[in-house]
Amino acid sequence: MKKFTYIFSLIFITTLLFITFNPTVVQSQDTDVTVEDLRNLVRNNIVPNARATQTIGSPYFFENYREGYVTLFDGNVTEPLMMNYNVYENQIEFVDGSNILAINAERMGGFTFTSNENELEFKKGFKADGLDANEFVQVLSDGPVTALLKHDISFLENVPTYGSATQVDEYTTDEQLYIHKEEEGKTERIRRVRERNILRAIDSHQDQMEQYVEENRLDLRSYNDIKRFFDYYNSLSQ
Repeated sequence: MKKFTYIFSLIFITTLLFITFNPTVVQSQDTDVTVEDLRNLVRNNIVPNARATQTIGSPYFFENYREGYVTLFDGNVTEPLMMNYNVYENQIEFVDGSNILAINAERMGGFTFTSNENELEFKKGFKADGLDANEFVQVLSDGPVTALLKHDISFLENVPTYGSATQVDEYTTDEQLYIHKEEEGKTERIRRVRERNILRAIDSHQDQMEQYVEENRLDLRSYNDIKRFFDYYNSLSQ
C-alpha cells in the first residue's frame, strides 16, 4: 500500500510540474485562456509586504487596476482581467479573488488595456539603444513606421528628504520615444523629442508632414500629438 501511495504521489507531482512548465497543455488554441488556466502559469500572492519607510511614487502604470487582456507568448489571449502594469518589474499583475497574480515578461507577447476611450497596447520584441527586446513598450501608432513609447521607473532606496531626518523610498519615472521602421526592420531612439528631430527621422513626405504639423498646430513634445503625427504619416505611406 505504501509503495502504491508513493508511486501515485510521484505521478501527480510529475504531471503538475509538466503542466506548469508546458503552459500549452492547459490552453486551447480555439478558446480564450481563463483565469483558472492562468493560475498554473503565474506566481501567486505577490502583494509586497508593508515597509516601515515612506514611499514616494509607484512602480505601476496606473493608480488602480484597469480592465484589459494579455496575449501570451504562444498567441493565446486571456479573458478580460482587472490588471495593472508593474513597470518596475516588467510584469502584469491581475486580481484573482483575494489574490494578486503576476505574469512576467517571458510568458507574454503583449497586453492591452481596454477601459479607456482609446485602447492602450503594449508589445515587446524591439531592440535598440536603451531598449531590450524583452521590455514592453506602448504602441502610439502602428504602421510602416511604428511609434513606440518606453516607460521607465527606477527605484531609489532611503533617499534623504530636505529639512527632515526621515528617509524615504522613491520611484522615479521617465519616458523614451522610439520609432521602428518596418521596411528596414530597425528600431531607433529619438533622443530629444522635438519637431525637428522627428521630421528628420522619417524618410519621406517631410514637406507634407511639416505642413500638417503647422496646419493642425501640433506640439511634437506631446505624445498625443506625436501619435496624430505618425497616424497621418502612416496613412500616407501605406
